[in-house]
Amino acid sequence: MRIFAGEPSGWKELEEQVARIFRDMGFAAELQRCIETVRGVVEVDVLAMSQNLKPRQVYLCECKYWRKRVPKTVVHSFRTVVNDFGANFGIIISRAGFQKGAEAAAHKTNVLLLDWAEFEEMFYEEWWEAVTDELDKSGLPLRDYTDFLDSQMLRCRSDLAEQRKAQHDALQKAYHGIAMMTSRLFMTTFFVPRFPYRLPVPDESRTGHIETTCDSPFELIEALNRFCRQGIAEFDGLFGMPARKKRD
Repeated sequence: MRIFAGEPSGWKELEEQVARIFRDMGFAAELQRCIETVRGVVEVDVLAMSQNLKPRQVYLCECKYWRKRVPKTVVHSFRTVVNDFGANFGIIISRAGFQKGAEAAAHKTNVLLLDWAEFEEMFYEEWWEAVTDELDKSGLPLRDYTDFLDSQMLRCRSDLAEQRKAQHDALQKAYHGIAMMTSRLFMTTFFVPRFPYRLPVPDESRTGHIETTCDSPFELIEALNRFCRQGIAEFDGLFGMPARKKRD
């Protein structure tokens, strides 16, 4: 499964997307980082360090947006850097692939040789688990707001003027689908990831829906987060303060 819609458009985007995947998984990822090894200072394209795992995991990544295949000399040099720094893994992501000698040089080492599609596929499940877990946390207020049967939310609604009650009803209908998709249970159990995906989102009047097309899992998660924040802000504005605070 791919994370992004297509191939990176250049070396800079390649590095940024590699770092973004690691950051979404909870790593601290830096671009163009100078690191201190036992043989001196070396610059790597992406340094990613886990923040919550023990023992800590460290990845060094080299992004080769070249027209030619990566030779074995690059692998030998990078393997030395990975070992001298004490990283768990080194990854070379190549646009054009690798020479046979490069593959032999990486055999039975902690250096992985991948193209962009292979890199995405390798980390897809961990990435999906991480982003849906974050979405589940950030979407909880919206799920509360759109729960038609929540007794505490109904009590908050009862304090509204009639016009605002009607606005509340419209917002509930407009954002119910988005709220459901912020649930990690839904996204990991019931959602079928087929792309392009047509996501129903509230129209400008908040009385109906329009569709926005998401061409990749990354675009879908970005859209869900965006409309989730928008919905929470609208409900907060309707109640004059976060109704979820009134529930405490």
